[in-house]
Amino acid sequence: MQESSILIYSLAAVGILSFGLLLFKLRSSFIKSLYDKINTQEQQQGKLINQLAAAKTITKNLEATIANQSKQITEMTTVNTKHTDKLSKTYLEHKKLLKDIQSFAENKRNLELKVKSLELQLEKAVDIKEQEVNRIETSYAKVNHSFEILQKSNDNLRQERDFYRDEFTRLRQGSAVVGGDDRIKHIKSA
Repeated sequence: MQESSILIYSLAAVGILSFGLLLFKLRSSFIKSLYDKINTQEQQQGKLINQLAAAKTITKNLEATIANQSKQITEMTTVNTKHTDKLSKTYLEHKKLLKDIQSFAENKRNLELKVKSLELQLEKAVDIKEQEVNRIETSYAKVNHSFEILQKSNDNLRQERDFYRDEFTRLRQGSAVVGGDDRIKHIKSA
């Protein structure tokens, strides 16, 4: 009887040990799978961090480019404004001068009998001034055209800035979603 109880205890001990070993193996495999998941998530986080850093670098470069272009536009606007002011002043002076010359021409017609030789010289002067005014008006039109081109360039730069801001926002939102790596790679390759 003692041998049968030893046998039963032995079998029970072997069963308990087998069950304990089975639990230990299950626990070890569960812990290993958790470590694998943690490592995978850490790798994904590393990729996301790298992508975010790349996006920040792109954003900084774009901001620097926009700042430089804005500075250039401001400088060009200042220069164009100065030229426009000078041309406007010259245009008004020439226009006034033209009116004065025309007034003088009217007085000349009244004295036409006395100063016939002076009349020929004055008419030549009027023609020269009219040509100068025409040249100035042409130059003024060209400056206005340049200013319109500058305004269009400024509008294009604003649209480009908004486009890059939208792209950056999409990149940031795309990187927060799992599987956003493919979309970012697609955008970088474009």
